[in-house]
Amino acid sequence: MSRITIDRRGYAPVSTDLLVNGARLTRQDIAAEVANFPAATVAESWKAAERAMILRLALRQRAARLGIVAAPLADADGRLETDEDATLRALLDREVPVAVPVEAEIAAYHAAHPDLFKAPDLFDASHILFAAPADDEARRGEARRKAAAAVALLAREPDRFAALAIVLSACTSAPQGGALGQISSGETAPEFDAALHLMAPGEISAPVETRFGVHVIALSRRVTGAVLPLVLARTAIVRRLSARAARTATAAYLQQVMAAAEVSPAPPLVETPEAPRIKAFIEGADEQRWLKVIGAMNRAADPSAAAVAVMLAEPAEHVHAHSHPHSHGH
Repeated sequence: MSRITIDRRGYAPVSTDLLVNGARLTRQDIAAEVANFPAATVAESWKAAERAMILRLALRQRAARLGIVAAPLADADGRLETDEDATLRALLDREVPVAVPVEAEIAAYHAAHPDLFKAPDLFDASHILFAAPADDEARRGEARRKAAAAVALLAREPDRFAALAIVLSACTSAPQGGALGQISSGETAPEFDAALHLMAPGEISAPVETRFGVHVIALSRRVTGAVLPLVLARTAIVRRLSARAARTATAAYLQQVMAAAEVSPAPPLVETPEAPRIKAFIEGADEQRWLKVIGAMNRAADPSAAAVAVMLAEPAEHVHAHSHPHSHGH
């Protein structure tokens, strides 16, 4: 479960229960969701939780009006959706049709994003590795000095690279003169990969540091990856464009549902014995007490129940003092 950071700029705002299209949304319900909406202050988290719960309630109401019921589906790990998530998924499937991209759009996307559909560059490279752990500065310094000496020697006698690799390299490629064979973009450490992309065939690099140590690299050949033709990239493009269209259409639909929801303060309920204490906690809790609530929720299988339990565990005199800060001395 997500954590939130609390500072002294704000706590949960005082608010009443809400009516969302006539259905009650309680402050206790909102308080139980605050930890799921990280923000700089509890006030900001409260507002985000309140908005999300209004939207989910409005979506459930719309699904009920349309008679939508859906069986939960399992993900790749076998975990089932909740009944509510299944219903909302079915609602969006019904209410948010996603247009299939047309051929002109697919072709335009392919032309505008060639790097997304480019085969990786291929390199024939060798290296000499002077091994040194990243957290051992003494060994790192020694590796840098050895690598610099090797680069200086190879600047005068580049044909000795393989012989030096056999003698000096700490890599398993040493017996092959440091030859790594054909490697593609992204196969090596990021720093090594970046150096390869800056080199021309026949060039020997300056020392390159990675988590393994310090390398001297020789590039013998480079093959620039070709852009996949549209016929081969089409499936991936359709998937990307469909996903983008789905996100845009879903966002617009959710904004529409939220804008149409009638939200107003709810009239007071006949209170249970616990209600005044929960109300007093929400309206008067300080930073320390909200931290207790959020910590309990982060550890609990049932965050809502855990939040209520912490609120009710507050000593009565503390609740009274925080909900009526001017009561002392009367």
